[in-house]
Amino acid sequence: IYANPSAEMSLKNKGDFPKGAAFAFDLLEANEAGGSYTEGKRKFVAVMYRDAKKFSDANGWSWQVYEEGDPKRPSLTSRDAQKACASCHTEVGAKHFVFTEWRP
Repeated sequence: IYANPSAEMSLKNKGDFPKGAAFAFDLLEANEAGGSYTEGKRKFVAVMYRDAKKFSDANGWSWQVYEEGDPKRPSLTSRDAQKACASCHTEVGAKHFVFTEWRP
């Protein structure tokens, strides 16, 4: 998980996320050979971006998933598809809809 400075500060302080806070989740394949694991091919990069006013229909966040991390290959091609991400994040609504926690 990657966080920009405003998202990082909010994680550390366990506060609300300001407009512009962003997270990126980079999912890679894990390859096993000879009892060890190595980084494989990138599956996707998922991004969350905070703008409570603009994205009020989805708990104040916008979501996008880029296949293989390619910005020319977004997989959430409609606002309804993006809002579907919000439905999973409702279980962490008390944490401002973010699963990630700060771990120093």
